[in-house]
Amino acid sequence: CSLLTKAEIAGITGQTITVAEPNDDGHSSESGCRYTTEANPGVGVSLDVSWVSASDYSDPAEHAALQKASIGGATLGGKLTAGMPGASLPGLHAGPVDGVGDEATQSMLLLTARKGDYTGMVQVAPSDPMKFVTDSTVAIALQEQEKTIARKSLAKL
Repeated sequence: CSLLTKAEIAGITGQTITVAEPNDDGHSSESGCRYTTEANPGVGVSLDVSWVSASDYSDPAEHAALQKASIGGATLGGKLTAGMPGASLPGLHAGPVDGVGDEATQSMLLLTARKGDYTGMVQVAPSDPMKFVTDSTVAIALQEQEKTIARKSLAKL
């Protein structure tokens, strides 16, 4: 949770973030944080980062393949979920995202972006699910918040 502070997340989302709960074990190539409020733990932001380590590959081709694979699952997932109910709510973008890292994709309010050997996944939960379903500007705003969080976190890696 040291990648972005509660204040930074609150400034991006407009939510009152009071809890930053890390999900790190120190023995893997993954790290995560869940930013929430004590009053409503279902609302908030999930930020997860994984990375490719030099010990994971033996040559440049394998390294490039691992980088591509780090976002390949999210890209495939977006293609598979494109026809699901709710995947095409008004304002909800699915597919490639420009301007976030080296490569990014959006699917069902989950932004996955890669910068070099790092892959970040960002999800902002809507504070008002009914408004999210009925007002396309809410989906657009949430996706912009996810892009901002991804850009800021990837810039620090």
